Formats: sequence, structure tokens, C-alpha cells
Amino acid sequence: MAGVGLGNMLINVLCFAIAQGMNGALETFCSQAFGLGKLEMVGVYHMRGRYVVTLLMIPIIMIFMVTDDILISIEQDETISRYAEVYVCWMIPGCWAMTQFDACKKFLIAQNK
Repeated sequence: MAGVGLGNMLINVLCFAIAQGMNGALETFCSQAFGLGKLEMVGVYHMRGRYVVTLLMIPIIMIFMVTDDILISIEQDETISRYAEVYVCWMIPGCWAMTQFDACKKFLIAQNK
């Protein structure tokens, strides 16, 4: 249970917080383009935003792959660190899907303002 808690904390800090911040800019760009009547740019911004958060996942995945080494180096329990690494590695597809969902959500919110 401790490994899952530690893994969840890492996912929230390293993945979701950063991706949601990046997608916040997407919401601003889409709203401005929609307000200016440049509807073709709304879709372009949306796809660029999804591409950027996908690229953002590459270094995050690399960090997830060495989670146990990082946690052990900051004096966390070795067993819990290994469980946390297994948990975050299994959660990588879900993290990517969540960043894509958030980008789509920000895109749709921008259309309703």
C-alpha cells in the first residue's frame, strides 16, 4: 500500500501537474482563436497541444523507469521503492491517456466560453 501511495504521488507531481499546466495554455490559445473567428487554428492548436504533451511524456517515462533508484537515493525504503516503480511503470499508458483526455477537455471547454 505504501508503494502505491508513493507511486501515486510521483504520478501526480511528475505527470498530471505538468501536463495540466501545459494544457492550460492550450485552453487559452483555443479560446483566443475561437474568439477571433479563426476556427481552423482552433484545431491546429488542439493537435499541437496533444503532440506537445505526448513529447512531454518521453522524459517522464524515463524518470518512471528509474523510480526505484531515485527513491532509494533519497533514502526511501528499498522494498517500497521497488513497489512504487512497478506501479508507475504499469500506469504509464493510463498517464498518457489522461494527458490526452485533459487536452481534449481543455479544447472543448474553450469552445463553450
